[in-house]
Amino acid sequence: MKKLTIELKVKEEFYEMLNFLLDKIESIELIELIKLDFEQGIKMGIAALNMKEGYNIEDIEIPDYMEMLSVLKQDGNRYIVVSKVKKFKKFVGFAKKFDIDIKWDTPSILKKIK
Repeated sequence: MKKLTIELKVKEEFYEMLNFLLDKIESIELIELIKLDFEQGIKMGIAALNMKEGYNIEDIEIPDYMEMLSVLKQDGNRYIVVSKVKKFKKFVGFAKKFDIDIKWDTPSILKKIK
């Protein structure tokens, strides 16, 4: 099996789902994907949240679909967290729409491109 690294520019709707994070966070680096279950709509992972200047982890408003966000370690404005997201239907629908078999590998980095 070969590995391909790609950079995606996603629709504005995707960013709208993550605005609670991307307004205060410089980037999100998915370090380890613990669980990805499309059938149950569950995603658990360990990530590094690199906060923008002037913000800290307490400034994030947790949405209903995020069941857990716990800080494991902090180093300056970088927080290592474990999170659990449930009912991420828009992403599941995207995968089904294009009939793609996604193998999610780490690290994956998400940041808002201006």
